[in-house]
Amino acid sequence: MSKIAEHIRDRVPEKMDIIAAIGGIFLGAVISAMNLIYSNAYLITIGPMLIITCAFYLLFRHRLLAETSEPQTSQHFVLLVNILFWLSFAVSIYTLSTETLHRPPAYFILTAFAASMVATQILYVRTTRTTVLVLFEILLLTLSVGISAYWVFPTIHGSDPWAHVEYVRDFVNTEHIESTRGWIVYLNYPITHLNVVAAKLLANVDYKAAMFLGIGLPYALSAVFVFLIGRSLAGVKIGLLAALLTGLSDVHLQFGIDLMPTSYGIMFFAIIACLLLRKRGTGQLVRIGLIAFLFLIIITHNMSSFVLLCLLASFLIGVYVYKVLFQSKARLKDSSPIPLPSIVLMFIIAMLGYWIYAGFQEGRSFFENIVEGLYNSLAEEAGLLARPESPIAQYGYLKPIMDIAGFVMIYLFGTLGILIWLARKNIDRNRIVLICAVTLLTISALLFPVMGIRNIMPYRWYAFIYIILSVPAAVAIFTVVQRLYLWGLTKIVLICITFSITFLMLTNSFTNTDSPIYSRELNQQMVYTDAEMATARKIIEVSGERWVVTDLQYGGRVLTTHMGRDSVARDMQNEEWIKRIAPIVIWRNIMADRPIQTPDQTVILGDSYKQNLENSHDLIYTNNASGIFLPGE
Repeated sequence: MSKIAEHIRDRVPEKMDIIAAIGGIFLGAVISAMNLIYSNAYLITIGPMLIITCAFYLLFRHRLLAETSEPQTSQHFVLLVNILFWLSFAVSIYTLSTETLHRPPAYFILTAFAASMVATQILYVRTTRTTVLVLFEILLLTLSVGISAYWVFPTIHGSDPWAHVEYVRDFVNTEHIESTRGWIVYLNYPITHLNVVAAKLLANVDYKAAMFLGIGLPYALSAVFVFLIGRSLAGVKIGLLAALLTGLSDVHLQFGIDLMPTSYGIMFFAIIACLLLRKRGTGQLVRIGLIAFLFLIIITHNMSSFVLLCLLASFLIGVYVYKVLFQSKARLKDSSPIPLPSIVLMFIIAMLGYWIYAGFQEGRSFFENIVEGLYNSLAEEAGLLARPESPIAQYGYLKPIMDIAGFVMIYLFGTLGILIWLARKNIDRNRIVLICAVTLLTISALLFPVMGIRNIMPYRWYAFIYIILSVPAAVAIFTVVQRLYLWGLTKIVLICITFSITFLMLTNSFTNTDSPIYSRELNQQMVYTDAEMATARKIIEVSGERWVVTDLQYGGRVLTTHMGRDSVARDMQNEEWIKRIAPIVIWRNIMADRPIQTPDQTVILGDSYKQNLENSHDLIYTNNASGIFLPGE
């Protein structure tokens, strides 16, 4: 075995990037073939993307790995780029005041242009002062997108956040960690809600503002840790561009708008990854901080803990891969606190132990709690091998390929950056570790839906993956543009790449309900106007004990979760049930041309539904956004 390992160390490292590129072509073909078993926009695009990227690397390998000089430019050009950034940013903020209930198309265009100006500035960063200035601009853009999407409507944004606001309300009203509605899921994972409680009490604001101060603001600032990861692995410029790409990426942005414990889990994930990949020693403070955040993420969110476990496992695999390939030719000269088996084992024990505690029910034996809890998790909650179920359970609805074009570009450049890092002169241990992490997390995100696991929603994984994938993506972007021999062309290509990625991310159906391109056809509007909220209050007054029927999200979150209204049905297409029970029907005008969710599918009801409703029911209340229909006699 030692001779085999020695032979591998002698031969493989010199050609690792070529071997990986050839393997990537075959892997792309395998992923493409997986569409015969289970298909979605991600599987359709990732396979061909891998093939194209790996083939491109093999064709232009020598040019991509050639040395280049630092770009030179005049101070006047740098000043011009700075002026263009602040001008476009200021005008984008002004455009928000010109519209209500949605952001104008000019906002998205100007924000994407501002991001491209930041990327151009990064190309010419030289000093610590300019580094701090550019990082400040990145945080401003991230906050601008998050704040504008969060406050474009007067209510809470999303689905799950409605329930989390009620947890916070109960914590404040009862002055204890308890729920007045019998909800117990998050009573054992209270970190996020306690931070919102603190924000509300200290700032004396309403619950919507407290949610942003307690979750949205620290989440947006977590882009700093992406910068630190990138700086540690590849330098300041890569760290800045990685922070920009992550801060404005779609699913990552979504959790800065739909505020929930997952948002804190992603933030802790970034902090832990930063501590593990740092190159400035393993002091006692770093070790204590690492252990503290490992335990914090466990009591914050169980899905985030599981993703972190995958990260730790991949880091450990990466360490051993590096040891096998480079033990005799070690290149890493730092003492970064890569997790040892003892740390991984400690995290597994702590995570599983806390999960057992959180799910323990009194009056039952320890064995009954463990075995039945495991069975319920696999058979009911996760839905293992429940593949025939509608894809709505995993993605809400099937997204068109164009809707994930920004995601595809990030993965394209990320894959290219990984291949560049695998070239012999660029290899070090932390980069191998990060490559293993990106690979394992991506495989997990693709494999779970193929296995039919229902509750581990694959798209959420990309919010975590972007944190580490953005670093090799930034490496590839700068590598490609700096290999262009005309520096004017370098600037133009960099601006075009950054603008395209950012604009596609900002306007897709993950990041907003007011996209100027896709959202009316793709996205439920899971945020509500004052008029729609007035309808909810009115239905409490007039419905009495009668059943009310409306769409799943409005009925479940506004009427049941927020208003505490029972007897709410959420299937407007169940005509037989409606005729038999004769419930009061709530119609919202957006149902005519935007999707609404039913228990089985996402549909657009259209004007014909309202016409039939008017023929069979009496309108007893209406405003400019919705109406209440009582069954006709």
